[in-house]
Parts: sequence; C-alpha cells; structure tokens
Amino acid sequence: MKLTYRDAGVDTERAAAAISALKGLIASSHDANVMQGIGAFGSMYALGDNVLVAGTDGVGTKLILARDLEDYSQIGFDLVGMCVNDIICHGAKPLFFLDYLAMGALHETRYATVIESIVKACQAAKVSLVGGESAEMPDMYQVDDIDLAGFCVGIVSRKKLITGNAIKAGDKLIGVASNGFHANGFTLIRKLIERYPTELVPYQREFLRPTQLYTDLVLTLMNQIELKGIAHITGGGFFENIPRVLPKGLSFVIRQSQLITPKLFERVCALANLNTIEAYSTFNMGYGMVFVVAAGDVERFNAIAQKLGHQSNVIGEVKVGSEHTIL
Repeated sequence: MKLTYRDAGVDTERAAAAISALKGLIASSHDANVMQGIGAFGSMYALGDNVLVAGTDGVGTKLILARDLEDYSQIGFDLVGMCVNDIICHGAKPLFFLDYLAMGALHETRYATVIESIVKACQAAKVSLVGGESAEMPDMYQVDDIDLAGFCVGIVSRKKLITGNAIKAGDKLIGVASNGFHANGFTLIRKLIERYPTELVPYQREFLRPTQLYTDLVLTLMNQIELKGIAHITGGGFFENIPRVLPKGLSFVIRQSQLITPKLFERVCALANLNTIEAYSTFNMGYGMVFVVAAGDVERFNAIAQKLGHQSNVIGEVKVGSEHTIL
C-alpha cells in the first residue's frame, strides 16, 4: 500500500508555495545590506568585504523517535548539522550557535544529555555555542515532549562566497555520503514503523544515526579547488535542493547507475511504494551534500574527501534546460 510524505501529513510543495507567497512581505523588512532573500541555503548580510551567513532549523519529528527510545545522546548533531550544513553551502566558516529547547516538563538528566550532545556537535563543527533559551511549557507540550531549534552565523569573504553563479552545463555533480537519514522524512518513517513493525522496528537505532557534519570538508576543499555550488540534501531531497544552486536555464541529470544507495533506504522506499521521483524528493537517499565542480576537478575532489574520511562519487552533471531528471 502506497504511503507518501504527503500521505503522512507533510506537504513540501504546499509549504514552498506558502513561503514563496510571503517573499515580498519579508523583503519589505530588508535594509541595503541584505544580499539574498529566501531560497538560498543561508541568509546573507553584507559586512564590508565580508558576508555574514545565517541559518536556522530544527530536528523535526526525529525527536519523537528519540523520545520513544529514550536516547537523546546524539540529537545535538542533528540540530547543529541542520544549521551548519546549510550555511557552509555558501562557503561560510561557522562562528557561533544558539539553541532553543522547549519541553513539557524539565527532566534534569534528559536536559543535560541534550545540551551535552549539542556541545559535542558544536565542538565537532568548530562553532561556539554562545547561548540559547530553554522554555518549560506544560500547557503547550506533553510531559515527555521536547522540541529543538538552532540558529547559527558564519562568515565568508565576498571573494570566496559560493553562489552558484559560475555553474555551467557540463559541470559534474559529486555526492558526498550521508550518515543515514539525517533529520528529514521522519514523519513518513514513523508511520512506516507503525505499519510494518516486523520489518522496521529492528532498525530504529539505525534511524537515529546522527547527521554528518561537513564543515571540515567544505573549508578544506575551498582552499584547493573551485566549488561552484553546494546543495545540502534535506527536506525535499534532490529535486528541491539541487535546483536551489543552479542558475536559471540549467538543470541536473542524475544517473542511477552511478548512485550508491544504502539498503535501508531501499527497504523504506519499497515499503512506502515510492517511485524514483518520490523517493528522491523525500529522502537524501544516502547523500548528505551534492557539490558542483568542473569536470577537471573531480579526481582531486574525491582524493581530498577520501583523505578526510568522506565517501564521494560523481552522480550526474549539469545540463541546459529546465527539467531535472534521474535516468
């Protein structure tokens, strides 16, 4: 029986349309230093010869699975990763991070575990946790509920700002491996666990694997090759996120023969009866970041990624046109 992300209660297309309808209203608050509005992975603010890049995100309903398993030990990596991985798409070096933690009731041990995991993730991403807010709201949340949001700011020189403007047809798409599902698609995943417990309950701990951080990879690569564009593969998968870095008139073609898809992704998509487009519009499918580079830089890119402990491979290329395809 088919079960899509929309069937599970999440309509990414409707959300995108709602945000798009508000772009003009939001832009009315901007001053002359705002460089790019909604649509980029990070919000950009000019500061002399540098650009501040800011991002905010949450962990979503992966928190419900963490609650059910009573395991928040690595949830901070999802929170920090969702934010930091966005701003590094523009080449920004993360500077500082703030968190927001809301709960139905304060459980000291759980609270300490969550904060400790955020601190560890900030240390790994080389970003300073400078503050945050904790709110106990019994009228808003159930006693065991928690919710998390994060906010980060980074900096990059104007000369090194990654915007996607240099991308051209023939450039290669390199996928860098994710560490599982990261923090997207969990409303659907949880519905599938409920529907197919025999098949998926044994994998609940694997679903909790923390989001991979790519700070080291991006900052190292920037100093050695030209990164024309970077897409963080989060909600909306390939089809929502890769186009965000492509100039008008260009699209992508992904070749299935070049994709390395972890078995658990295949199992989940089969149980949900998702077709290829639906699968790659819902999950990261084993790739947490997609980079756009010139064909001549592929070999060097992969060598650097491997040296830093990241698995990477060419998954497609940029082409002229407006139709994004997986062949």
